[in-house]
Amino acid sequence: QMLTGKDAGRVVSVVEAALARCQGDPASFATIIDPRSGNWPITEAASFAHLELRCVELSRGNRPDLRSDVLPALLQLAERAALYDSARAV
Repeated sequence: QMLTGKDAGRVVSVVEAALARCQGDPASFATIIDPRSGNWPITEAASFAHLELRCVELSRGNRPDLRSDVLPALLQLAERAALYDSARAV
């Protein structure tokens, strides 16, 4: 929901479909990003979406561990976003 602005009932199917489409056309993922969520680079947005889908798995055993999986992924995403912002500022 943070990335797409879609309601909880539809967000998983919308993101899954967009990720499937972007295999052949990475730029197509941009069509589901809510402009209110900020200016996301496509690669980072797709990476975040993959992480989000893992976090909402119905089976608890299939969800990532917060400390060993989610936190490092979010820190890496923040680092990449900072690099993107600094490159845009130049």
